Amino acid sequence: MTPAAARHVPVRLEDRYGQRFFVISAFEPPRVCFVAVPEQCRPSDDRGHEWRQTVKQSVPRYGSIAAAIVVLAVIGGTLAYHYGPRLLGGPPVPVTQISPALAQQVVSDPNLPTAGNPAGAMTVVEFFDYRCPACRMMQPRLESLTAKDNRVRVVFKEWPIMGGISVTAARWALAAQWQGKYLPAHDALMALPASMNEPMMRTALAQAGIDMPRLARDLAAHERDIEAQLRQNQGDARRLGFPGTPSLVIGAATAPGALSEAQLQTLVNQANRHD
Repeated sequence: MTPAAARHVPVRLEDRYGQRFFVISAFEPPRVCFVAVPEQCRPSDDRGHEWRQTVKQSVPRYGSIAAAIVVLAVIGGTLAYHYGPRLLGGPPVPVTQISPALAQQVVSDPNLPTAGNPAGAMTVVEFFDYRCPACRMMQPRLESLTAKDNRVRVVFKEWPIMGGISVTAARWALAAQWQGKYLPAHDALMALPASMNEPMMRTALAQAGIDMPRLARDLAAHERDIEAQLRQNQGDARRLGFPGTPSLVIGAATAPGALSEAQLQTLVNQANRHD
């Protein structure tokens, strides 16, 4: 593939498995290279494994490193062109105002896991799935927000919409609360790939300092509490009209999808002015 040809690599939006993707095609068929990046994960019955990965590539073996470099440059440039404004804080985020009463109801349980300032005047609620690529993009941005703004308290709402191992991950993270280690468990699970399995999760949690025998005991002893929390989270997400993860409640407003640090800070500042 020549540089001249690379400049004309087609880019299109496609709907796959109920998701919207940018698809970049190179090396005209039958040799196709594409990148698919969902902004938000939606409920799934576990059939579409490829959309769960942030990047999927199939680069033909041309025996030329230069050809691969050209393709990667085109991919990177195209993603920057399409996603740059959103990821770097460009256009305004579509927000929906909700009643203060509903916003308060979502965080009324004092046992919800949190990060940041426990007494923070501004609450950011994240509904997430551990296998959602966009949720993993959000994690360092929320950490940065709480580090820079001591007004912010982040409340975590496990919403394992992708089913299967996502539900297991959510249960294990919530069970870690009884040994005071929700955040280490959360961070460890977020660091795993979307293809995570139970052995990978056990290893990651143990390395994060989670007492695994105690986790097993707490899972059994507090099963009803954990299942009730997951049902509550799902009910809250439905009441708020969320289509997928990540979804956020910032003050008395909701916002969809992965937001940049700048967008998060802007929404926090706006919500603070409204309070």
